[in-house]
Amino acid sequence: MKQAPFYVLIGAEMPAVLVETGFMTNPVERKRLQSQKYLETLAEGIVAGVEKYMKSLSRSTGG
Repeated sequence: MKQAPFYVLIGAEMPAVLVETGFMTNPVERKRLQSQKYLETLAEGIVAGVEKYMKSLSRSTGG
């Protein structure tokens, strides 16, 4: 996990995540990003990652 002052996250007053799922300039990635199944897989992975992070916070704070 990286922590940096990304412009799009500056000023956020809550935890925030910047997710880059691919680059439209890359023909292979562009084709994948046009697939509904691939987008659903990406979304499921993002949700799983956020849930895992939230659970780790609960464990570390005893909540």
